[in-house]
Amino acid sequence: MQSRRTQFEAALFVLALVLALVGGFAIREEWVANTFFFAAWCAALLLLFSLALRLPLHLRGRSAPLATAGVIVAAVGVALLANIALYRHDVFFDLTETGSFTPPPELQTVADSLDRDVSLTYFYNGQDGDALQAKNTLASLARRAPHLRVRLLDLDNEPVAARNYGVRIYNTAVIEAEGRRTQVDNSTDLRDMAFGIERVLKQQTSVVCFVTGHGEPYGAPGQHAHLSHTETLEGPVAVLEAPPTGINRLTMAIEAIGYSDRAVALPAVSDIPADCAVVADLGPRSTYSPDEVRTLKNYLVRGGRLLLMYDPEFPVAPDLQSLLGDGGLEVGSGMVLDPVNHSGTDEDKVAVPYYPPHPITDEVALTVFPGPRPIALLRKIPGIEATALASSSQQSYVRPIAAPTAFASTQPAAPPEPKVAEGHGQQALAVALQGNWPGGEQKPFRLVLVGSASFATNAFFPYASNGDLAVSMIRWLADDRAAQTETRHVQHGRGPAHASPDATHVLPDRNPAAALGDRVRRRNVAAAPMNGSAVRFVGIAGAFVMIALIGAISLTGRWPTGEVISPAPEHQGILTAPADQVARIQASIGGKDVVFQHRPEGGWLVNGVETEKALSAHVDAALRMLNVTNPPRILKPGDYTAAQEAEFGLDPPRLLVSVVAKTGKTSSAAFGETTPAQNAQYVRVIGQPNIYLVSHYVGVEWELAIDMAQRLVPAGVSDRNAAQRPGALLLPMSMATIAAVEIVENGTLTRFERDPEGDWFHHVGQHTHGPGGMPAHKADPRLAPPLAAEFTALERTSIEAVVAQHPDPDMLAKFGLEHPPSILLLYTRDSSRSVARVEFGKPTPDGLGRYARVRETDTVVMVPSDTAAHIENLLQLAGTRS
Repeated sequence: MQSRRTQFEAALFVLALVLALVGGFAIREEWVANTFFFAAWCAALLLLFSLALRLPLHLRGRSAPLATAGVIVAAVGVALLANIALYRHDVFFDLTETGSFTPPPELQTVADSLDRDVSLTYFYNGQDGDALQAKNTLASLARRAPHLRVRLLDLDNEPVAARNYGVRIYNTAVIEAEGRRTQVDNSTDLRDMAFGIERVLKQQTSVVCFVTGHGEPYGAPGQHAHLSHTETLEGPVAVLEAPPTGINRLTMAIEAIGYSDRAVALPAVSDIPADCAVVADLGPRSTYSPDEVRTLKNYLVRGGRLLLMYDPEFPVAPDLQSLLGDGGLEVGSGMVLDPVNHSGTDEDKVAVPYYPPHPITDEVALTVFPGPRPIALLRKIPGIEATALASSSQQSYVRPIAAPTAFASTQPAAPPEPKVAEGHGQQALAVALQGNWPGGEQKPFRLVLVGSASFATNAFFPYASNGDLAVSMIRWLADDRAAQTETRHVQHGRGPAHASPDATHVLPDRNPAAALGDRVRRRNVAAAPMNGSAVRFVGIAGAFVMIALIGAISLTGRWPTGEVISPAPEHQGILTAPADQVARIQASIGGKDVVFQHRPEGGWLVNGVETEKALSAHVDAALRMLNVTNPPRILKPGDYTAAQEAEFGLDPPRLLVSVVAKTGKTSSAAFGETTPAQNAQYVRVIGQPNIYLVSHYVGVEWELAIDMAQRLVPAGVSDRNAAQRPGALLLPMSMATIAAVEIVENGTLTRFERDPEGDWFHHVGQHTHGPGGMPAHKADPRLAPPLAAEFTALERTSIEAVVAQHPDPDMLAKFGLEHPPSILLLYTRDSSRSVARVEFGKPTPDGLGRYARVRETDTVVMVPSDTAAHIENLLQLAGTRS
């Protein structure tokens, strides 16, 4: 029995040494080495436990106290070293069925391949479970990737850092390397981080040149696309707005991994520009001229990289067919139908589930080719390697279609088409060529020919692995040898979640001393005595070696980083002050005070003056929001410092609202700056230590009510309803509170908005997109000043006379307001409902004015005639009027 135990301990000794040596010298990947160290750690501790069981429970002799103290010190020392070793070599095991706590392979591959330092700063939403999971996964990955420097910041808690980086959207990653920087906005999908790292590591941006001039979707009129968004408390949700026949998804995908794209008008050039890493012609509709075919041939002869995607509607000219024939290819006519492999019930949407081995298709799964034409491999050309990347099933067949006609000016008649294949049989749908073009230079060319351009359009790009295949073709053509990452498709909503409660860190007992003591306490009999000084010496030596081994492991590895922030508890409102219990409200902003007094019969007086119901409605709404709005987050005193109060705009506050109850009790709310994400505002209830993140709509409503009060009841006014006085302003609120304006002129709507800098722009045609494709509207610097001047003029328009109040339909018809030809609608930020509506009717009889009706006051007034001129000028600046 003793012999077997000794053999077991010897096996543990050898196993621990071998595992530690393999982890330290034979394994290059850190996470694999840590796994070996973890196994060696387990074997070493198990051996120490076994040797400890040989110690007698009660030591005798004069040296017993000293020996007992030595055993205790040794146990504590082993426990400390073991914990340090384990902490510096933390091994993560994800036991969830879907691997929710494991970085996606794209990010893992990129992180493992890093040979230089990359900094990733992630501004996450502390109330978003997906964002917290992404944050924790990034922290875990950073421990295993020595060149990835991860910094995790709560966007709401770090407004200064967010402003320094220019971050305004939750879940934004800023990636930096060697002086270059890129940004991934509003994403909890860690694949986006992988694409961002690839972008920032590219020292030279490869250009993909898309051919135009033959009806291609790239750059075609009406093919504009952009990511719109829906505002939520978690941040903006991306929604792609793009025509189905465009290739915007493809261009966004290649831009995401560091490529740029531009147009090349093939009819206008005699040679392909030298900066084009890849030339792509996707979905032409008119045939090439002989000169254009010659340009493509010269490009291939010089070792060019060419991607051609032709739908069955494209007429293949004899010159083009001859060029492809030199490479052993032929573009067939007709449409391939597959009764076996197809998408849904449509046989013309050919599905390809299997691929030959090729760098393009190594990471590609199922793809769908809508309405493809066949590609024929005619013969093998010496020096050229041809691979059919995608093919239909053996039961597929080609259906003839009407011969496409060439409508380019250079080809007045339809060229003859190749013979359509007869019967059933496998048809190649995409072919890749590489090698030396016959008669060309020694520089190898690459060519990919696809019998369907539709599979890469916006409508089919998200299908299965269509996007992956299209991007992979471009990367292979560009000889991009970076770590291959799966294409991230733009979704109608947020990225996939990385949250699961089932993931577990499987770690051994982090207190070996306690475990050892527990084993000793439960031992009821003395261990068998050690036989022989040699055996005793070997046991002691083995124990010291294992302790030294654990100590050596503790000196290697890295200290992990990261922290976890728990979601805030539920909370209802920040004040308890129902409107029927409020006597008055005093609001102060910008050094100006406004007092709202509650009338017993309902409504509010402003500085003691009666005002319109529209203003009272805004005061009621603002007060109700303070009572019922649930703050999505609460910052407790430990979550912020005193210096950050100024950063939050609370010292001093930009807006102070004091609610005085009928009992005399006063509750005051101080409003600060909006959060970097611009969807919440820092608010503190005076006398309470917590800082609330309240929806920005609350502050907007109070500012709107105060602004309307100051315009409708100017300082010093103490007589009748201000809106009835000549000289009052037409617009019930100032343009400073307005974020969007719509003008409806004879049934045509024109919309103006402010960009993040506050400048005005026409919503169509005057915006760009930031990193990651998120909307980054930017006003045209030439048009913003005149637009602002016209809006300022409208803001200052005064009422010359009050014509009628609460007019009936007959009176509205008399003034041309029953069906007004012009309507002005004003919106606050992110509001889908207008806060003001001004209708313009007929000119006055003397021609010096114009009738107008303000919905908020239900009053028909007379305004200067030049008011209509400002509307006309705005429409002209927008380009909607001649």
